[in-house]
Amino acid sequence: MLRPSLVTSLFVLSLASLPLAGCASLPEPVAARTGEPLSIQEQSGVSHVKVKEKVGEVRHTDSHGRTTGRSTVYADRIKTVHWHEWAPYQGSQKISDDDLYRLANDAAAEEEVRQKRQSGVTMNRIGIGGLLLGAAGVGTGLYLNSRETGDAESTTPGTYVLIGSAVVGSIGLTLISMGMGRTKEEHPLPQERAEAAAERYNRSLGNGGEAQTTGASLTR
Repeated sequence: MLRPSLVTSLFVLSLASLPLAGCASLPEPVAARTGEPLSIQEQSGVSHVKVKEKVGEVRHTDSHGRTTGRSTVYADRIKTVHWHEWAPYQGSQKISDDDLYRLANDAAAEEEVRQKRQSGVTMNRIGIGGLLLGAAGVGTGLYLNSRETGDAESTTPGTYVLIGSAVVGSIGLTLISMGMGRTKEEHPLPQERAEAAAERYNRSLGNGGEAQTTGASLTR
Protein backbone atom coordinates (compact mmCIF):
# COMPACT_ATOMS: atom_id res chain seq x y z
CA MET A 1 0.00 0.00 0.00
CA LEU A 2 1.33 3.47 -0.91
CA ARG A 3 2.10 5.74 1.99
CA PRO A 4 0.05 8.97 2.18
CA SER A 5 3.22 11.07 2.10
CA LEU A 6 4.36 9.41 -1.13
CA VAL A 7 0.93 9.82 -2.73
CA THR A 8 0.90 13.48 -1.75
CA SER A 9 4.39 14.09 -3.14
CA LEU A 10 3.55 12.47 -6.47
CA PHE A 11 0.36 14.46 -6.77
CA VAL A 12 1.99 17.76 -5.90
CA LEU A 13 4.49 17.01 -8.68
CA SER A 14 1.58 16.41 -11.06
CA LEU A 15 -0.02 19.73 -10.11
CA ALA A 16 3.30 21.50 -10.61
CA SER A 17 3.41 20.19 -14.18
CA LEU A 18 -0.01 21.68 -15.03
CA PRO A 19 1.41 25.02 -16.26
CA LEU A 20 3.74 23.08 -18.57
CA ALA A 21 0.83 21.12 -20.05
CA GLY A 22 -1.15 24.30 -20.60
CA CYS A 23 -4.73 24.82 -21.67
CA ALA A 24 -5.56 23.71 -25.21
CA SER A 25 -7.34 26.03 -27.65
CA LEU A 26 -8.24 26.07 -31.33
CA PRO A 27 -5.60 27.72 -33.54
CA GLU A 28 -6.46 31.09 -35.06
CA PRO A 29 -6.21 31.70 -38.84
CA VAL A 30 -2.77 33.02 -39.78
CA ALA A 31 -2.20 33.03 -43.54
CA ALA A 32 -3.96 35.67 -45.66
CA ARG A 33 -5.19 34.78 -49.13
CA THR A 34 -2.72 35.97 -51.77
CA GLY A 35 -4.11 34.27 -54.87
CA GLU A 36 -0.92 32.21 -55.27
CA PRO A 37 -1.15 28.47 -55.97
CA LEU A 38 -1.14 26.00 -53.10
CA SER A 39 1.41 23.23 -53.04
CA ILE A 40 2.66 20.35 -50.94
CA GLN A 41 6.40 20.17 -50.42
CA GLU A 42 7.85 16.96 -49.04
CA GLN A 43 11.21 15.66 -47.96
CA SER A 44 12.36 12.14 -47.24
CA GLY A 45 15.67 10.62 -46.42
CA VAL A 46 17.79 8.56 -44.10
CA SER A 47 19.14 9.54 -40.70
CA HIS A 48 21.90 7.78 -38.80
CA VAL A 49 21.30 7.84 -35.05
CA LYS A 50 23.68 6.60 -32.36
CA VAL A 51 21.93 4.40 -29.79
CA LYS A 52 23.05 2.17 -26.94
CA GLU A 53 22.06 -1.48 -27.22
CA LYS A 54 22.49 -4.39 -24.86
CA VAL A 55 25.20 -6.73 -26.18
CA GLY A 56 25.77 -9.03 -23.23
CA GLU A 57 25.73 -9.64 -19.53
CA VAL A 58 28.55 -10.20 -17.04
CA ARG A 59 28.13 -12.52 -14.06
CA HIS A 60 30.04 -11.55 -10.93
CA THR A 61 31.13 -14.27 -8.49
CA ASP A 62 32.90 -14.46 -5.14
CA SER A 63 35.93 -16.52 -4.25
CA HIS A 64 33.72 -19.62 -3.90
CA GLY A 65 32.24 -19.25 -7.36
CA ARG A 66 28.88 -18.11 -6.09
CA THR A 67 27.03 -15.49 -8.09
CA THR A 68 27.03 -12.14 -6.34
CA GLY A 69 25.51 -10.05 -9.05
CA ARG A 70 25.16 -9.34 -12.73
CA SER A 71 25.86 -6.30 -14.87
CA THR A 72 24.68 -5.48 -18.35
CA VAL A 73 27.10 -4.58 -21.11
CA TYR A 74 26.05 -1.92 -23.62
CA ALA A 75 27.67 -0.80 -26.85
CA ASP A 76 27.07 2.08 -29.23
CA ARG A 77 25.31 1.19 -32.46
CA ILE A 78 24.42 3.29 -35.48
CA LYS A 79 20.73 2.92 -36.26
CA THR A 80 19.37 3.81 -39.68
CA VAL A 81 16.04 5.66 -39.61
CA HIS A 82 13.98 6.38 -42.73
CA TRP A 83 11.88 9.56 -42.41
CA HIS A 84 9.32 11.46 -44.44
CA GLU A 85 8.06 15.01 -43.88
CA TRP A 86 5.61 17.23 -45.77
CA ALA A 87 4.10 20.68 -45.41
CA PRO A 88 1.61 22.86 -47.32
CA TYR A 89 2.65 26.12 -48.95
CA GLN A 90 0.91 29.13 -50.46
CA GLY A 91 3.38 30.35 -53.02
CA SER A 92 6.69 30.30 -51.15
CA GLN A 93 5.10 30.71 -47.70
CA LYS A 94 4.71 27.69 -45.47
CA ILE A 95 1.23 27.48 -43.96
CA SER A 96 -0.60 25.25 -41.53
CA ASP A 97 -2.97 22.48 -42.57
CA ASP A 98 -5.80 24.52 -41.04
CA ASP A 99 -4.98 27.48 -43.29
CA LEU A 100 -4.53 25.20 -46.30
CA TYR A 101 -8.10 23.88 -46.14
CA ARG A 102 -9.47 27.35 -45.37
CA LEU A 103 -7.66 28.95 -48.30
CA ALA A 104 -8.59 26.03 -50.58
CA ASN A 105 -12.29 26.51 -49.70
CA ASP A 106 -12.46 22.84 -48.65
CA ALA A 107 -15.25 23.26 -46.09
CA ALA A 108 -15.58 19.51 -45.41
CA ALA A 109 -11.88 19.06 -44.59
CA GLU A 110 -11.81 22.32 -42.62
CA GLU A 111 -14.72 21.14 -40.46
CA GLU A 112 -13.17 17.69 -39.97
CA VAL A 113 -9.94 19.27 -38.76
CA ARG A 114 -11.87 21.64 -36.48
CA GLN A 115 -13.80 18.75 -34.92
CA LYS A 116 -10.63 16.77 -34.29
CA ARG A 117 -8.96 19.72 -32.63
CA GLN A 118 -12.14 20.54 -30.67
CA SER A 119 -12.19 16.99 -29.30
CA GLY A 120 -8.65 17.64 -28.06
CA VAL A 121 -9.75 20.85 -26.37
CA THR A 122 -12.62 19.00 -24.67
CA MET A 123 -10.29 16.21 -23.55
CA ASN A 124 -7.85 18.79 -22.20
CA ARG A 125 -10.57 20.60 -20.21
CA ILE A 126 -11.88 17.34 -18.75
CA GLY A 127 -8.32 16.48 -17.74
CA ILE A 128 -7.87 19.81 -15.98
CA GLY A 129 -11.13 19.21 -14.12
CA GLY A 130 -9.96 15.73 -13.09
CA LEU A 131 -6.62 17.08 -11.89
CA LEU A 132 -8.27 19.80 -9.82
CA LEU A 133 -10.77 17.29 -8.43
CA GLY A 134 -7.90 15.04 -7.46
CA ALA A 135 -6.19 17.99 -5.75
CA ALA A 136 -9.31 18.64 -3.71
CA GLY A 137 -9.45 14.95 -2.80
CA VAL A 138 -5.83 14.97 -1.65
CA GLY A 139 -6.60 17.91 0.60
CA THR A 140 -9.60 16.04 2.01
CA GLY A 141 -7.54 12.91 2.57
CA LEU A 142 -4.84 14.82 4.40
CA TYR A 143 -7.48 16.43 6.60
CA LEU A 144 -9.05 13.07 7.43
CA ASN A 145 -5.66 11.59 8.26
CA SER A 146 -4.88 14.50 10.57
CA ARG A 147 -8.06 13.71 12.50
CA GLU A 148 -7.15 10.05 13.03
CA THR A 149 -5.84 9.10 16.46
CA GLY A 150 -5.69 5.31 16.10
CA ASP A 151 -2.88 2.98 15.06
CA ALA A 152 -0.60 4.90 12.70
CA GLU A 153 0.25 1.69 10.83
CA SER A 154 -3.36 0.91 9.95
CA THR A 155 -4.96 2.02 6.71
CA THR A 156 -7.27 4.93 7.43
CA PRO A 157 -10.20 6.24 5.36
CA GLY A 158 -8.09 9.28 4.58
CA THR A 159 -5.46 7.05 3.01
CA TYR A 160 -8.04 5.53 0.66
CA VAL A 161 -9.20 9.02 -0.26
CA LEU A 162 -5.61 10.03 -0.96
CA ILE A 163 -4.96 7.05 -3.20
CA GLY A 164 -8.25 7.42 -5.08
CA SER A 165 -7.64 11.13 -5.57
CA ALA A 166 -4.14 10.45 -6.87
CA VAL A 167 -5.56 8.02 -9.43
CA VAL A 168 -8.18 10.56 -10.56
CA GLY A 169 -5.53 13.25 -10.79
CA SER A 170 -3.18 11.02 -12.77
CA ILE A 171 -5.94 10.23 -15.26
CA GLY A 172 -6.63 13.95 -15.51
CA LEU A 173 -2.98 14.69 -16.23
CA THR A 174 -2.95 12.03 -18.96
CA LEU A 175 -6.06 13.54 -20.57
CA ILE A 176 -4.47 16.99 -20.44
CA SER A 177 -1.43 15.75 -22.33
CA MET A 178 -3.43 13.72 -24.88
CA GLY A 179 -5.81 16.62 -25.51
CA MET A 180 -2.95 19.05 -26.04
CA GLY A 181 -1.33 16.65 -28.49
CA ARG A 182 -4.54 16.24 -30.49
CA THR A 183 -5.17 20.00 -30.58
CA LYS A 184 -1.65 20.77 -31.82
CA GLU A 185 -1.34 17.82 -34.21
CA GLU A 186 0.53 19.05 -37.29
CA HIS A 187 -1.32 16.92 -39.84
CA PRO A 188 -4.83 15.95 -38.65
CA LEU A 189 -5.65 14.59 -42.12
CA PRO A 190 -3.44 12.51 -44.45
CA GLN A 191 -1.18 14.01 -47.08
CA GLU A 192 -3.41 12.77 -49.92
CA ARG A 193 -6.28 14.85 -48.55
CA ALA A 194 -4.13 17.98 -48.51
CA GLU A 195 -2.92 17.36 -52.06
CA ALA A 196 -6.50 16.93 -53.28
CA ALA A 197 -7.56 20.21 -51.67
CA ALA A 198 -4.62 22.03 -53.25
CA GLU A 199 -5.39 20.54 -56.67
CA ARG A 200 -9.03 21.66 -56.57
CA TYR A 201 -8.03 25.17 -55.54
CA ASN A 202 -5.32 25.45 -58.18
CA ARG A 203 -7.80 24.28 -60.79
CA SER A 204 -10.02 27.20 -59.86
CA LEU A 205 -7.06 29.48 -60.56
CA GLY A 206 -6.79 28.05 -64.06
CA ASN A 207 -3.38 26.37 -63.77
CA GLY A 208 -4.57 22.87 -64.61
CA GLY A 209 -5.20 21.75 -61.08
CA GLU A 210 -1.72 20.50 -60.32
CA ALA A 211 -0.93 20.36 -56.61
CA GLN A 212 2.72 21.08 -57.39
CA THR A 213 3.98 18.44 -55.00
CA THR A 214 7.74 18.72 -54.79
CA GLY A 215 10.12 16.40 -53.03
CA ALA A 216 13.73 16.10 -51.95
CA SER A 217 15.85 13.27 -50.63
CA LEU A 218 18.25 14.03 -47.80
CA THR A 219 20.71 12.21 -45.60
CA ARG A 220 21.10 13.33 -42.01
